[in-house]
Amino acid sequence: VLISAMGLVIRFWWRHKSAENQRRQYQAEVENTLLSRQYDYLSKYANDIILLIEPGGKILQANDRALKAYGYSRDELLRLSIRDLRSVETVDKVDAQMQQVREQDGLIFSTEHKRKNGSVFPVEVSSRVIDVKGKSFFQSIIRDITEHRQVETSLREHNTFIEAIMDNLPIGLGVNDIKNGKAIYMNSAFEEIYGWPNTVLVNVKEFFNHVYPDPVYRKEIKERIITDIATGDPSRMRWENLEITTLTGKKKLVNAVNIPLFEQDMMISTVQ
Repeated sequence: VLISAMGLVIRFWWRHKSAENQRRQYQAEVENTLLSRQYDYLSKYANDIILLIEPGGKILQANDRALKAYGYSRDELLRLSIRDLRSVETVDKVDAQMQQVREQDGLIFSTEHKRKNGSVFPVEVSSRVIDVKGKSFFQSIIRDITEHRQVETSLREHNTFIEAIMDNLPIGLGVNDIKNGKAIYMNSAFEEIYGWPNTVLVNVKEFFNHVYPDPVYRKEIKERIITDIATGDPSRMRWENLEITTLTGKKKLVNAVNIPLFEQDMMISTVQ
């Protein structure tokens, strides 16, 4: 009887254990299905790297773009942590950035990632926390910005080259916003010819106030220049023998030509 009773207890325990295991398996399948759906939804952004990351940093899901970008197989990548994909110089920032993502309900930041072969490339990361059945995961959309950085570098080099030319022109050259009159650029010849530093000629109003100190003459010149510019006729934007006054009080005659770029909201002013 005792043996029979124990058998009943063991069968009951086994059935309960099996039911519990089945319940857990079903729950895991549901959660995996939800994650897969989330991953499939995200994978339509084929041009970006998509990663689903556990709170501790382990990579849970990755799209095909991620495999191509990092050079890992799917099995290899899913054995890694997000820290394994960061450059040596940026890996120590991972924990702080993950905390920021949590606190700020998402974060966009630039950093450096590392491929399987050890090469490093710049990325922009858009990360947020998602909730699946009460569990939190990081969803990161990562864009390789190597080309963008190369364009930026090329533009900086180009601008440096252009500014070097403008800085050494034998004529004065200045650029200002048309809308607000703010001075954007002036070369050394512009300052030298007008006799005022760029720290004083910060906008069109200050330019007229200092270069043409006499209020009557200033009004006359200003109205003439504004009227000529308003016509949009380049031939009327040339003024000869304008009498200017320098910082030292010296008076001299100059010739000025303006070139408006209305679509860019810029006015180019030359003087000699």
